[in-house]
Amino acid sequence: MVRRILVFLLPALLWAGFSTAVSAQTLVAHYKFDENGGATAADSSSTGNTGTLENGVGWDTNVLTGWVYDFGPSAALFDGVDDRMTAPDDPAINFGAGSFTISMMIKGTTDTLTDQNTLLIKGTRSSDGSDYPGSGGKRYELYARAGNIYFTVDDNVTKTETGGGSLPGATVMTGDWVHLVAVRDRVADVLHIYVDRVQEVERADSTNNSIDESTPLMIGGFWTNTEFGHYQNYAASIDDVRLYNDVLSEFEIEMLYASGTEVPAGSGASHWELY
Repeated sequence: MVRRILVFLLPALLWAGFSTAVSAQTLVAHYKFDENGGATAADSSSTGNTGTLENGVGWDTNVLTGWVYDFGPSAALFDGVDDRMTAPDDPAINFGAGSFTISMMIKGTTDTLTDQNTLLIKGTRSSDGSDYPGSGGKRYELYARAGNIYFTVDDNVTKTETGGGSLPGATVMTGDWVHLVAVRDRVADVLHIYVDRVQEVERADSTNNSIDESTPLMIGGFWTNTEFGHYQNYAASIDDVRLYNDVLSEFEIEMLYASGTEVPAGSGASHWELY
């Protein structure tokens, strides 16, 4: 009986050890969106950079539960008009010219708009001040446009982007929860996008300078047309947003995926349920 209990508990203990080790070393922002009410989103990382939910961000309680790691009880629900979460500029989420990883759970429908609909952005798209007073055109961003998903880094000299058509939005915006991960690897000079642990995009990174700007981190939307001339928000549920100041390996990405959704048999990774 004791042996059986240990067999069931060991995977969970291993997962807890893995999660703690990765978080302690590289996790610099973690928005769980577990509040299910109110106008703030706690940052569970050691940075403690609390986000503000603006313009009536709602809550989605149809979240992934019951696995080794629980994504409940709620996720943030963005209306695609003016909803967004903003968190103050902080050195911990300015990655300079270095490596980093973005991870999030997302549930949305296929993007049919032609504008640039932001999932997450830190920085600005324009150097003429039209995005934000004093903007310098530097950023990292995950966004949807014209039916595709893009990952961009820009130092206002050279922009590197996973090009149009390389990741159709239908792969991500399925109406069900999907794990979306973007990795900038400055050792290999490559951008990656993973969907449900599978690498979908790899693109050579030719951006060499710092991409830092002293602007807020935004999730679910960018500036609206009443501010700086844009409608660039996205209608979607977003959960468990994480920023790491390093490259997550494919194994680590697979572990994050396995923590919330089923890993197919034979994938080379383990998925554990506790009974």
